[in-house]
Amino acid sequence: MAPPPTEGQKIEYLTHLQYVHSAEAARRAGININTAKKIRARVGAFLVECEEAGLPTPTIKEQVARKPGLGAKPQTSV
Repeated sequence: MAPPPTEGQKIEYLTHLQYVHSAEAARRAGININTAKKIRARVGAFLVECEEAGLPTPTIKEQVARKPGLGAKPQTSV
């Protein structure tokens, strides 16, 4: 089982996703394709929530940030 992606890998994936298809972006970021699909779905839902609330488009760093109160320790990229 692969370790969960770091925040840096998520940012790298979303950046590559702007230019290439999802599988290629996942490969370049070094993450599993299924994990990439989950990231893409969560970020997409978050963008819809922001749009419906009339908020400005969040930055990529804000899109991959962990929700407060999850109880998980924040990840640091190496």
